[in-house]
Amino acid sequence: MPDLRGMVLAAGHGTRLAPVTDYVAKPLLPYLGRTLLDRACDALLAGGCGRVVVNAHHRAHQVAGHVDARDDRERFRVSLEPEILGTAGGLARARDAGLLSLDRPTVIANGKLVTDIDLGRALDAHRASGASVTLVLRPNPHREAFTTVRVEAGRVVGFGPSRVPEGPAPLAFTGVHVLEPEVLRRAEPRFSDTVRDLYPPEIAAGRVLAH
Repeated sequence: MPDLRGMVLAAGHGTRLAPVTDYVAKPLLPYLGRTLLDRACDALLAGGCGRVVVNAHHRAHQVAGHVDARDDRERFRVSLEPEILGTAGGLARARDAGLLSLDRPTVIANGKLVTDIDLGRALDAHRASGASVTLVLRPNPHREAFTTVRVEAGRVVGFGPSRVPEGPAPLAFTGVHVLEPEVLRRAEPRFSDTVRDLYPPEIAAGRVLAH
């Protein structure tokens, strides 16, 4: 699909990396010589996003300045959040500001993401499935502390009760997801979360693909 919209979630406080993140926004921390934010943005561009929105709250001036300094800054917009809104609330604010489109899917990536995910394959699977949401998952064989995503017949049916991995072959959410306009329309401009607040009706209806 031409000219997809992407969004990088970069508003968080990064409290687990304090005190470093008291002074530097977490997405601007370097990994192998490049910031986490640049890596997430480039992943969305490579996957076919013609425009990428970056939300910002903690150290927002740093995030906005970094985005504006990119060579391809015309392809980016910053959605400032005076009050942090969470993943779903942040989407709603960007939507209401006209930064996200309601006539095409939105691809979301966490601003702390370092990945070699083939986003093109994930998008192809999403389109072929007829799903309203696709969550990109990965195996968690070492049982890192990520909430297990429960899957049946290729669809997400729920999540584990805690960050203790469950089952013989637990799956973890990568922080990359795709959602259709009808789901984006339901996002409310208040503090809210995609997985906890926005996606449960889609999961209950069997409309969330596990990729």
